[in-house]
Amino acid sequence: MPDTTKYQCHYFLQTFLPIPFSYSYRNLLARRLTTFLTTVGMALVVFVFAAVLMLAEGLRQPLSTGSYDQESMDFQRAISIT
Repeated sequence: MPDTTKYQCHYFLQTFLPIPFSYSYRNLLARRLTTFLTTVGMALVVFVFAAVLMLAEGLRQPLSTGSYDQESMDFQRAISIT
């Protein structure tokens, strides 16, 4: 019966070993434009997401407290008195 354990171990090492970080770093340096554009794109996504959340919160606060409605009613009363 042939020894398949050695072959299985070799296959496992070839298939599942992680790629060294030096390969990734060298790839980033070789493709500077792509790296820059990817970074800018991710920053824009984060900026738009934060802006939408800030806009939603800015709209929610005045509408939920009712302070805007109260101020507009006071303004209308002040106009009708004069």
